[in-house]
Amino acid sequence: MEIDLRKEIHDLIETRGHWLVLRQSYPGRMCPCVNPATGDATKNCNTCFGSGRAFVDRFVKGRKAARMGFRQGGASESRSPIGVASAPDGVFYIEYHEKPSQSDFVLEIALDNEYQEPLLEFKVMSVYDVNEAVEYRDQKGRIEYCALFGNRLPWHPFKATEIYNPPKFPDSML
Repeated sequence: MEIDLRKEIHDLIETRGHWLVLRQSYPGRMCPCVNPATGDATKNCNTCFGSGRAFVDRFVKGRKAARMGFRQGGASESRSPIGVASAPDGVFYIEYHEKPSQSDFVLEIALDNEYQEPLLEFKVMSVYDVNEAVEYRDQKGRIEYCALFGNRLPWHPFKATEIYNPPKFPDSML
């Protein structure tokens, strides 16, 4: 009997996953925080997190796993941002059709305690800078699911009302 990996991943994420926000970049577009004279982004921008890129937020369901560091001797080694004592890296598994890239961010958001749905006026609890987006393929090369490897940014929790809503671009520009 053949296993339909795409269906298995879909079922796993639907039954065991949780809601996330995938902040996807618009290639070639800049965040409104970028200074036109210098080209520098505001380092504490709640929209681009200092990257200077324009983004769109999409709710997606995914599954998070701890990212394993390298082991040498008895201690583990892994990268961490300045000011963070340990590297709270994560791997997020999402369905194949989300089309993530390594220019994106994953936002962990507060969920309703009873139904595990995103709270209206969502509150971001953690921000992960995606440094690798991997497409996993099965037979005949069909993409079955994606893994996003990210480093947690040292970022304060904030509410969606503090996030700038980027302008809508005409379909001809997308």
